Amino acid sequence: MVNPDRFYEITNLANNVEESEAITLAVPAGMVPRTNAEIALVLSISGLMLFSVCTAIPGLLLANGALATTRKFPNHPEHGVARAAQIIAWISIALFVLTLLLIMALIILGILVMPQFIFD
Repeated sequence: MVNPDRFYEITNLANNVEESEAITLAVPAGMVPRTNAEIALVLSISGLMLFSVCTAIPGLLLANGALATTRKFPNHPEHGVARAAQIIAWISIALFVLTLLLIMALIILGILVMPQFIFD
């Protein structure tokens, strides 16, 4: 049976909390929400192996969502996996962009050098 006085104290405390104060959610051990950190890690690694932003960008988005969830719960077991997925996704995107820039530079260099071979 719930003690009405205790219930009133808890309700009164909850109503007096200012919006600027951070509230940490306390949950029993093993009762943290699941995230998509593993899926994000798989997508990020596949983006790295295949030089594909088609899987790296969704991996990054899922990792950011997972990190938002894990930051609300201290010592969340999937925080490290989500962080690793985020880092690998950024590395994959950076390598893809660098590869595109290199290809574009080689094409421009080829266009500039090619007339010399044609007219010689």
